[in-house]
Amino acid sequence: SNNILLKAALEKSIINPGEQVVVNGEIVTNPINPSSITINFKVGTETHSLTPTAQTFKGSFGIPTDMAADTYSVLVTASDKYGNSGYITLPLTVRRVATAMDVVVNRKTFKPSEVLDINVDVLDQTGKAMDELVQLQIQDPNKKDIFNSKIFSGQDVNVEFGRFSVPGFYTVVATQPERGLKDEDTVTVEQNLQLSVDYAENTIFIKNQGNIPYNTPVDIVVVDKESPEEKQYVIRREINLNPQEELGLSLAEEVPPGKYD
Repeated sequence: SNNILLKAALEKSIINPGEQVVVNGEIVTNPINPSSITINFKVGTETHSLTPTAQTFKGSFGIPTDMAADTYSVLVTASDKYGNSGYITLPLTVRRVATAMDVVVNRKTFKPSEVLDINVDVLDQTGKAMDELVQLQIQDPNKKDIFNSKIFSGQDVNVEFGRFSVPGFYTVVATQPERGLKDEDTVTVEQNLQLSVDYAENTIFIKNQGNIPYNTPVDIVVVDKESPEEKQYVIRREINLNPQEELGLSLAEEVPPGKYD
């Protein structure tokens, strides 16, 4: 048997997973019939073949989308039915690329003043975590940003919902436009109906400390500490307060003179 001499080169020696590998080659040995030769290409466990129709040939094959980043050898072999053969190896580098993104939140439902913990994972073609810069945006139910900044994947981000945070669905969106990656999740802030009542200088101050309007009648009980029997008075008021709004009631307009608690 004789050696079959080959020349070959890759059109691109550095590629992304899932791309086509293109090999241009030439059978240097002058065969009687080029079609009697079989050309094989092998990378890892991937094998492809062609039958040339001339001394020059061009072959292409795809590599798996989950092929790990590394430098591989493309083995190009030629053989015929007479036992003649030859080979050449070509280096091929597969890049590590971000192929998926995953937004992870610590839970789905929150009360005002609780903390949302977020972690954004960016995964390569083999599912392994990568360190990448991503854009993280959190919007309230009114599409208003409460967080919008670049973060590193794998970084813990803590966002506290304020006492008066709008109740409803909040969207958590992570993007990496240059790689075409995006993932999102939603969390819910619950409604909180809460009033505070304070007393100073003969005035009762009622404040909506919740995150929704307070439109409910309330009964306020005051006690006259100067009366022998500590007489009680009930003041009933229809309260209409938006979050953070406050109402003042003058006792002088509601009950007889006295020392009240």
